[in-house]
Amino acid sequence: MYFRADYTELVGMRLRRLRQARGCSQQQTVDRVRQPRGGKYSSALLSRIEQGYANPPIYVYIHLAEVFEVAPERLLGAEDLQQPISEAEMTVIRFLRSAGIAPHDALAGLAGR
Repeated sequence: MYFRADYTELVGMRLRRLRQARGCSQQQTVDRVRQPRGGKYSSALLSRIEQGYANPPIYVYIHLAEVFEVAPERLLGAEDLQQPISEAEMTVIRFLRSAGIAPHDALAGLAGR
């Protein structure tokens, strides 16, 4: 029997939004995550998490947050910490990270300083 709570529904909804924003299927998502001892998670587990019917160990959430390139607290934190990030914004973030540019330096450059 699965247990569904407000918290599990909220985290599941966040995961689903992140996955869908990137155009990934559940199977594509779990194919990118590895269990600590090897192997991969099932798409059924991700489905239950997204529906709010699973509350796996914290490391599962951390692995999923890494796949989506978000901090675990964005996935698990309080609702008032959540701000939607569009795919375009994520593209900018990925570029800044790969170029080794700190966000404040990028903003200073845009401001002409």
